[in-house]
Amino acid sequence: MLIQFEEYLTFENIYIFSNYGILPFWLLLIAVPNSKITQILVNSIILPLILSTAYAYVLYQTILLNEPILDIFKLYLSIDNLYTIFATVSFLLIF
Repeated sequence: MLIQFEEYLTFENIYIFSNYGILPFWLLLIAVPNSKITQILVNSIILPLILSTAYAYVLYQTILLNEPILDIFKLYLSIDNLYTIFATVSFLLIF
């Protein structure tokens, strides 16, 4: 079961779930910003914990997959390095 769960947590799925998961909060803020429910949900610690867990998992997978994480600093050397770094999916999710 853990292997199936790990196969399901691809970078693409994490990106989709994090974007769709935040939409109800934005809709609540737009539609009823002064509602008590909106204030409770927006000010709670649950959403930041979920998103930080996903962020930590992506960072862990990046290190586990031996991605060149220190190549981030090459971003500032040229535009070609920028293209190369952002061609890696995990760097797109982290930055």
